[in-house]
Amino acid sequence: MAIQIWLIKQKLILITDSLNSYESLSNTALYAATESIYTSKDKIYSLRQKNQNLQLQIQKLRQILNLIILGRKILQMYL
Repeated sequence: MAIQIWLIKQKLILITDSLNSYESLSNTALYAATESIYTSKDKIYSLRQKNQNLQLQIQKLRQILNLIILGRKILQMYL
C-alpha cells in the first residue's frame, strides 16, 4: 500500500510539473499576444491619422481642380 501511495505521489508530482510548465508557456504566449495587440493598435491609430491627413489633402486638391475648371469655363465664355 505504501508503494502505491508513493507511486501516486510521483505521478501527481509529474502532473503538477507539467501543469506548471503549461501555465508558464501560456503566460509567455499571452504576454506576447498582448504586446502585439497594443503595437497593432498603435499602428492602426497612426495609419488612421495619416489617412485623415491624406483625405484633407485630396479634398484641397479637388477644390483647387474645381476652381481651375471653373476659371477655364469663365475664360472660354469671354473668349
